Amino acid sequence: MSMIDLRSDTVTLPTADMLRAMTSAPLGDDVFGEDPTVNRLEETAADRMGKEAALFVASGTMGNLLGLLVNARPGQEVIADADSHVFRNEAAGAAMVGGIQVRQVPTERGVLSPAQLLAALRPTDDDHQPLSAAVFIENTHNWHGGVAWSEQDLQGISEAARSHGLAVHLDGARILTHPPPQARMSGPSRSTPTRCRSACPRVCAARSAAYCAGQPGRSGKPHAGARCWAGVCGKPAS
Repeated sequence: MSMIDLRSDTVTLPTADMLRAMTSAPLGDDVFGEDPTVNRLEETAADRMGKEAALFVASGTMGNLLGLLVNARPGQEVIADADSHVFRNEAAGAAMVGGIQVRQVPTERGVLSPAQLLAALRPTDDDHQPLSAAVFIENTHNWHGGVAWSEQDLQGISEAARSHGLAVHLDGARILTHPPPQARMSGPSRSTPTRCRSACPRVCAARSAAYCAGQPGRSGKPHAGARCWAGVCGKPAS
């Protein structure tokens, strides 16, 4: 009997064909933008997510950290579900690296409603409280059993956030491998990345490593997170 390990996508191992593709991938200097494999990955990611550009990073945690740093300043606050990965599983990187506070909002199934978002907004005329800067969406939601947001929920929270000057970041670690609810119930539908284009200006998605799409050891966990296939994930090939 073979065992399937469902603890995390990071415990999966590459097949022989994957390893051969990695070792034969064309390489170059990524600092100068001359690595054709990384360039191809970023171009493909941006195209699939409907964004202007994408950036290859080492992990989903690093991608979320970038989302924190570009959407909030030190001393500000981002609003997220109380069981969100950015709060529970990223070693307080928001606070340690960015000086950013995560306001945790308990939800029934990991999906923030516009009403919950508005209730969590900080007043702008009280110097004792941090300013609300952004809302973080997790789709699909890890701690809520892989719950997928509906397009209606995504649009609702995005519109509520933008109407109050908040940025929107999507932690979409499993977004490329999770079909939308409509597709599972009624056949072909728009892909999950397509559904997020207008609702979420910035998206972090993962393919063992991760990329961020949008506008152009434990000590390492807040910066890099859990890296799988160490030593070979830096040059993934199709």
